[in-house]
Amino acid sequence: MATTATALNPVFEEKDALCEDLDRVLRDHYERVLSEDYIREKSQQLLREGYMKVTEILPPETMQALSAEVKDIIEKTSRRIDIQIAATGNSPRKMSTVNYENFMSEGTLVPALYKSAAMRSFLDRIAGHPVEDCAYAAERITATKQEKPGDTHGWHWGDHMYALIFIVQAPEIDAGGMLQCIPATRWNKENPRIHELMTQFPINTYYHATGDIYFFRTDTTLHRTYPLERDCTRIILNYTYSGPDDHHRPKTHETTQAIYEF
Repeated sequence: MATTATALNPVFEEKDALCEDLDRVLRDHYERVLSEDYIREKSQQLLREGYMKVTEILPPETMQALSAEVKDIIEKTSRRIDIQIAATGNSPRKMSTVNYENFMSEGTLVPALYKSAAMRSFLDRIAGHPVEDCAYAAERITATKQEKPGDTHGWHWGDHMYALIFIVQAPEIDAGGMLQCIPATRWNKENPRIHELMTQFPINTYYHATGDIYFFRTDTTLHRTYPLERDCTRIILNYTYSGPDDHHRPKTHETTQAIYEF
């Protein structure tokens, strides 16, 4: 199909043109593969677990194009960090990061997909309410790369309601890097109590292969990536979104500032 070829090789002078073409690709894709039963099943899983895998949200060709752009931007702009975050109980961050400004200056498909009306409409239906641009712009689009033994995005919550995560590259399951979640928890930045929560509630562990995509409640789901156990590569693209709950709670962004603002 011409639209798929365009998604694979987006050559446009204006990002608005890319957004329009991308929305056509996604609308056609959703009509073919996303049923009402699928929406209902995923919505219920999100309510139960605070998490759901939605790899079907993108055609494989579009995911391939997105991944190629992310890898290119990581190679050009990433910064290695090895820090601990006090607001999450001094949990570690050992990885390379790419920030919002990098993606806006270097990317085409990545920022266009964030703004896609078709994909946002799909997320609205899953969430049961509007999924909005993250109110804190610096948190809207970020990426991380883990590649050394011990690399991890340690236990934390998100400042805003939702994240959509694209697995650009993943190691085999025996290398680590799985997502671990404790849903239905709240972040007290003065007293995060992470070790207590780990002993009080079950920890759900999810493996994702290269090309997988998942959507989850980051503000009420304590989560981390299991540390890598050998040299390998795990790359993710993170879209952060706001929702209705974000309008009623004050926000601070010390975690984002420490990890991504450079």
